[in-house]
Amino acid sequence: MHKYLTHKNIQILFISLTALVAIIYPLVTNHIWEDFYITFRHSKNLVDGYGLVYQPGERVHGFTSAINTLLPAFFYWITNNSFDLTIWLYRLTSIAALIYGGFFLLRKIQKIHPDNFITPLLFALLFTFQAKTIMFTTNGQEAGFMILFLLPSLFFAYEGFETNWKWAGICWAGLIYTRPDGVIYIALLSIATVTFGHSSLKSKADMTALFRTAIVCAVLYLPWFIFVWIYYGSPIPHTISAKAGLGGDFLSDIIHSLQAIISFNPTVGVLALEPTYYHFGGWPYWIKIYAFISWIISSIYWLIPGNDRLGRFVSFIYTMLIFYLSFLQFRAAVYPWYFPPAEILSIFILSSAIYHLPKKLSMFSLTSTYLLGISLLLAATNIFFMTLNQISIQQNIIENGNRKQIGLWLNKNKQDGDSVFLEPLGYIGYYSNAKMLDWPGLVSPEVATIKKDKKGHPYPRIIKQLKPDWVILRPQEIPPLQATDWFLDKYKAVKVFNVKDRLDQYEYIPGRNYLDFDSIFYIFKKI
Repeated sequence: MHKYLTHKNIQILFISLTALVAIIYPLVTNHIWEDFYITFRHSKNLVDGYGLVYQPGERVHGFTSAINTLLPAFFYWITNNSFDLTIWLYRLTSIAALIYGGFFLLRKIQKIHPDNFITPLLFALLFTFQAKTIMFTTNGQEAGFMILFLLPSLFFAYEGFETNWKWAGICWAGLIYTRPDGVIYIALLSIATVTFGHSSLKSKADMTALFRTAIVCAVLYLPWFIFVWIYYGSPIPHTISAKAGLGGDFLSDIIHSLQAIISFNPTVGVLALEPTYYHFGGWPYWIKIYAFISWIISSIYWLIPGNDRLGRFVSFIYTMLIFYLSFLQFRAAVYPWYFPPAEILSIFILSSAIYHLPKKLSMFSLTSTYLLGISLLLAATNIFFMTLNQISIQQNIIENGNRKQIGLWLNKNKQDGDSVFLEPLGYIGYYSNAKMLDWPGLVSPEVATIKKDKKGHPYPRIIKQLKPDWVILRPQEIPPLQATDWFLDKYKAVKVFNVKDRLDQYEYIPGRNYLDFDSIFYIFKKI
């Protein structure tokens, strides 16, 4: 076995298998995430000459990721306005980014522990089958680029910045271009450097290198920072401002997040390795057990002394990252595309712990170590293939068969200048090409302003003040409006889009409740 188990062969296996699985996922599902259509409407308008806006004439910073908007715009331009070629070019670029980020860390693992073949092999296999990472790399989101810039940044922080400051600065800038909260990841990496890295940042050379890294990052990001400030009137994306008002008191949210970490509250921690929107239900309970155990190990590994400095370094970053995600959950909500970095850090920690802990604690034989690794791999691959099944049905029936059809129907039936209030902005907004008043106001500042008043349910206030021409609601969103004394007098239900009977044709769908959530929509028109 060891004749073939070489570091070179593990690298080849990682690249080929990750590429294969990442290509199979979109080929089988043709999955395009709802939010891609929000950012891509900006991209399309830019290429079509209307500016980097969602709605022509309204300069609202309605996207979060610069890379996720500008790169598709470039592909749309060079393919002569072909959406199909654009999404595939973006998928392939994202896959390449994902593979390089993972490959970079894989090689560093092998360099640090040249006699350890278990950790790199298990990491390579687990990496390939992480459902959320593959999903949000290939469905139009930015996970591949987060991994591309995060994993090298992680190792540069671990080694120290003195010899890596140029590349570290480039990666830091890449993190912020990928998502504005890249600055949070930079802060976490810097804190971990002081705590577990080879550099303590106490010497003048270390401090100088860190300063140089920050300067490179600032210089590279400054042009975009200045542009968005001038173009939109603020350097902060409106999507962040719109979501910010959903939480409670800032200090209380920090305290609650700390309590969640200290008390080992698994609410956010287990989400990293659970399927997307697991909380809707319809999944086997063993998944929660697998995710819970993985989260516990990943969170406490940094507290266990030993010679696995890199594993403890990553565990410390992971723990801080879970705190940040917990804080996001208390402030508003933590969305599934935020989890791939935590997912990848967790599987590295698990891969490292399976090799190092048995040796340290003398608990298991080598055979037991292999069995633990196989168990993790079986869990990850099962979740991946169940997700593949779920999302194939979801894309076909919910996205293409329902929400896209609503957008196309609106496009035919609306009048020029008509406005539409709804929550699921992506497909319906893109295909209707209407003026959208979305909850919570990602592309509509007027909605974001009204929702700041937290008295009662927000939908009646928003609709009554803005008087949209169309209102699109799920069944569970209708009661607060029916309870008013004006909605049914001002709006009439003119169309129902219902695909529940198509879902009922399937005897079993993993995570079925997530699909049910968007299976029925009522279309109301202002009388």
